[in-house]
This record gives sequence, structure tokens and C-alpha cells, in this order.
Amino acid sequence: MFVVCIVGKSKSAKARLMEALIKELKKRGLSVGALKYHKHGDF
Repeated sequence: MFVVCIVGKSKSAKARLMEALIKELKKRGLSVGALKYHKHGDF
């Protein structure tokens, strides 16, 4: 099992990257799950 974490600033195309990555991994026959979490406020 592999785990990938994508983080970045707002408006940095993280979701677009995830969409492309998921599409490619599924094309290669891998099972893919995704979770999006957004914490409001400061870290």
C-alpha cells in the first residue's frame, strides 16, 4: 500500500493534480481512494 499526501497553498491546483494522479493510477489498474480535509483558521 502506498500513501500520498498533497499539500500546498490555496489556489495552487492541488485538486487538479489529484484528479490527474487518480486517473493515471486507475489507468494502471490500481485501486484508489481519496480524502479531502480542510481545516478552517490558522494552523
